[in-house]
Formats: sequence, structure tokens, C-alpha cells
Amino acid sequence: MKGKFIMMRTKAFHKLIEEVTQKILVEIKPIIDARKQSDEEEWLNPKEAKDALRIKSTGKLLRLRNEGFIKYAKHGNITVYSKKSIMEFLEKCIVN
Repeated sequence: MKGKFIMMRTKAFHKLIEEVTQKILVEIKPIIDARKQSDEEEWLNPKEAKDALRIKSTGKLLRLRNEGFIKYAKHGNITVYSKKSIMEFLEKCIVN
């Protein structure tokens, strides 16, 4: 089996490595951040978040997160919600 080689200038090679590294870091940063926070916080999937908020509407959940009332993390099509921020939001909603 013969190997195939790609030849390029050293400067172009280093630039390519830098670009690939940056793209990988962009992709894995949300995972790393979520893992760091997961030590401090519990994260809920969308159904668990709606249950905790006692809402049925996914639209309402999206509005709460998009307007900054609850924290969330997203990577690709996976979204998780901060249980701590949901509890803080509910405490602010308490009427005495």
C-alpha cells in the first residue's frame, strides 16, 4: 500500500494547524464549560426544566431562557438548563 503525501510550505502548515486547533476549541469549549459548572450546579433537560417551572409550553421555556430569566447551556442540539437559576427565578416570583 503506497502512502500519499501532501506537500506545503512550513508557514502554510502552521497556519493550517492553528485554524484547525481554533475550530476544535470552539466546538469543545461549551462542553468544557458545562463540565466545570456541572461540579457546581445540577443541569436539567428540557422536560425536567418545564416540570420544575410547572409549565407545559416549550415556547414559554424558550422565552424564559432567551430573555435571560434562566441559564442554559447548549452544544449542537442538546440543551440543558441550570436548576439553580430556575430555583432563583421561582423565588423571585413568590408574592408575599
